[in-house]
Amino acid sequence: MCQPCNCDPVGSLNLQCDSYGQCICKTGVTGEKCNQCLPDFFNFDVIGCTSCDCNEAGSANNNPVCDTNTGRCECKVNVEGRRCDSCKTGYFNLQDDDPFGCMSCFCHGHSPDCTSAPGYEYANLQSKFSTGRYLLVNQTVKRKVRTSFSLKC
Repeated sequence: MCQPCNCDPVGSLNLQCDSYGQCICKTGVTGEKCNQCLPDFFNFDVIGCTSCDCNEAGSANNNPVCDTNTGRCECKVNVEGRRCDSCKTGYFNLQDDDPFGCMSCFCHGHSPDCTSAPGYEYANLQSKFSTGRYLLVNQTVKRKVRTSFSLKC
């Protein structure tokens, strides 16, 4: 004797199911009756569910997870945005290997705004600040940086 499939008309491609009662779901939809969003999807509606598209580097524990109702991803401490794809004010350099997501700006109180610069990489620098004069020392080779440079803080 046949049993009704009871496929969700919103989340299933059609109202037919297989011999185990599993309905055929739309994109991003799951459940035997196709009645809920898959993990990392949200906005259950007639076209299926939308990918949250969380940024892995900015997601808590590098595990992209979002709220299935709002699509807001769970971010690391120093990261923000619906997709966890930008650093909070006062932080920069979003990295997957940073447990907090972004580094604190280090403009020595001159400014809370900073951004990553393409083509540069992290290096330890020693700085001695005095009014109007700056001295940069490259700790790797123990030399003063004498060529022109600018400090944008």
